[in-house]
Amino acid sequence: MCSAIISAAGSAQRAGVDQLVRGLALVISAESLFALIDLRGLTPDDAIASLATTARQMTAAAVAATPTRLATDCTAEC
Repeated sequence: MCSAIISAAGSAQRAGVDQLVRGLALVISAESLFALIDLRGLTPDDAIASLATTARQMTAAAVAATPTRLATDCTAEC
């Protein structure tokens, strides 16, 4: 996941990539899934769909906030 994001954003936006990866780790976690099922009463399929939507929205917002440029250094690792 990290490599794909860095490739899209470029190494100059490393701080933004790091924050996005941390945010996605919260969204894509067992705890998030269980909270939606147990606390919000969603079915497992609805909970997964909700988490996927949130992950897409977070990624789209991060990409929209990042200046467009081709990645020249894709060797950085998270």
